Amino acid sequence: MLLDLDPHCVNVGGNWRMQWLINNPNPFAVGVNWTLTDGQNGAAVLAPGSNNITTSELGTWTMDATWLGGGFGTLTSTITNCEGPDRGGGEIFGGPGPVIPVTGKDLLVQTMLPYGGTLLVGIALLVKGLNGKNKK
Repeated sequence: MLLDLDPHCVNVGGNWRMQWLINNPNPFAVGVNWTLTDGQNGAAVLAPGSNNITTSELGTWTMDATWLGGGFGTLTSTITNCEGPDRGGGEIFGGPGPVIPVTGKDLLVQTMLPYGGTLLVGIALLVKGLNGKNKK
């Protein structure tokens, strides 16, 4: 699952601020928890499409986001001037499974391991129940 973090300039009451958006290109809603290095944090259920998250002062900030299924991402963005070429931009983070943004290591196998064990226990209980039913 991909999410697109998009900080850009917005004028709020005559003052330029960074508007933090998370775009959800998926055809379903995604629950997200987020923190911003200016001290803000929150949780939201993101509908498909563009979702306003928060605004911050101009400067350099990092947003961390986590979502259901073990996905997570981080983006550091600097916007110091909203009237020139430095207007910010977005970056895609996430992927088919949890990915560590710095190393790019794919953790899909480690994430799925507990589900595989649960599946095997379920199959074992089903076989045991069927064998017990056949003996009667």
